[in-house]
Amino acid sequence: MVELFQATASVKRAVTLINAMDSSKYPRLMSRVVQKLHLKDERAFSTDEEQKLQVALEMEAKDLDLVLDTTAFILEQAAYHLAKPAVLGQQLKEIGLDEDKACWLEGKYAI
Repeated sequence: MVELFQATASVKRAVTLINAMDSSKYPRLMSRVVQKLHLKDERAFSTDEEQKLQVALEMEAKDLDLVLDTTAFILEQAAYHLAKPAVLGQQLKEIGLDEDKACWLEGKYAI
């Protein structure tokens, strides 16, 4: 099995931040990341939207950027390696992502 991504310090930090997020907010946030993933020159959120998200999620700008960028990276790596959704889900759980968030990303990737 191909390792899709390494559990670097920044990935671990992003996982900690994602796990701390309200489970009801995470899917809505990540849906936008998935929608904009193919647009390399465009951010998932405008500057104004990111500022509002920082307040709503009680997160600093650098932490929000890390969460958004890491999620995009994980999905890009899974696509690059043509990973099966179950493999993605398993590897997300192995790096410590909460079950519900790993399952959500796995399901979104499967679409």
